[in-house]
Amino acid sequence: LDADALAACAEQSAMLETLSRERITAELKKLLGAADPAPAVAAMAQTGVLPHVLPGAMPAALPLLIHLEEGKPGGWIRRLAVLAGDIAALRLSRAETRDFTRVRDALSGMDTPAALGWRLGWRLGTDALLARAALLETPPAADWRTRIMRGAQADFPLKPADLMPFLHGASLGRALARAQAHWLAQDLRPSRADLMDLLGLA
Repeated sequence: LDADALAACAEQSAMLETLSRERITAELKKLLGAADPAPAVAAMAQTGVLPHVLPGAMPAALPLLIHLEEGKPGGWIRRLAVLAGDIAALRLSRAETRDFTRVRDALSGMDTPAALGWRLGWRLGTDALLARAALLETPPAADWRTRIMRGAQADFPLKPADLMPFLHGASLGRALARAQAHWLAQDLRPSRADLMDLLGLA
């Protein structure tokens, strides 16, 4: 946008308060679903429009996310997560809110690609990995797709029944949680026997 257009947008930004949440949400989803929304989002931030739409949003990582997508954009959720704004004013469906929350929560963790795949599945695991890489300005490993898919197809090798001869109630839950945390931290590689040994139940 040229200087005159930016100035005009800035002058009209307050009018966004008169638009419905549904309209704003629909337009934002359309924008974030475009091939490269980064220039438009940057212009929105420059003119003061973005804070009206998504308070607290920070668009700096969006161009890198677009680059990491390599021309294969996924859903708009990952791009919304990278902006890191307050979504309270948006009118999202329950499923969209759930997906956004799961991706956003994964951004602060250190899960491996395989662990993300196991926790979130292929689609959201990909969203979380690329969004986190953009925010950290660190490209993911070349084999990240294979690793996410491995996690998405994996089954946690330990079942409650495996521990029931030895543990019950709260102690059973704590043991399963400990084993699961170890399994995820070790990139989903420990076997059932390894986990039983970890718990001293081999």
